[in-house]
Amino acid sequence: MDRYIFCEKMQHYLPDYKIEIITLDNLSKYEEVFYSNEEYYIITDGKPADLELCKDVITYCPDEFPCENVFCIGFSKDDKPVAILSILLGYPIDSVLYLGLFIVNKPFHKQGVGMKIIHAFISTAKILNFSKIELSVQDNNISGSNFWRKLSFITTDKCNCGDFYNSSMELGLDA
Repeated sequence: MDRYIFCEKMQHYLPDYKIEIITLDNLSKYEEVFYSNEEYYIITDGKPADLELCKDVITYCPDEFPCENVFCIGFSKDDKPVAILSILLGYPIDSVLYLGLFIVNKPFHKQGVGMKIIHAFISTAKILNFSKIELSVQDNNISGSNFWRKLSFITTDKCNCGDFYNSSMELGLDA
């Protein structure tokens, strides 16, 4: 599976959006999505996002995993940055699609944009024959936890991380 094919298939479900791979060359277009989610970064990292964090997110790759299978997609509409989605194709096993990060630009919160993008993501995963989608969310990220539960993701494991619990969640795609 190729990252560009994934984006092309997802574009079919979101014709009103421009979907592109985020790189260091176009990161500046999407930085405001990171910065507008200050509450999320304070909960998860203890501080607001900065340029280094943005770069770390778009260049992240787990050890011993093919980095060409890890990428961030930027969504824009009418040339305005709307959302960022970080994906690991075939992680931790080939049949699984791992969602590393999903954030929506604050001006687009509470408008159904996030649901629309994730429904397109789920549909794309299904047509590309992934068996499930996995992600993790900190329990102190109440809005994030609620968002994934509304989409029928179930908690499969919890890890005590000291100041918070991290919940592993998944959505089966067999049906």
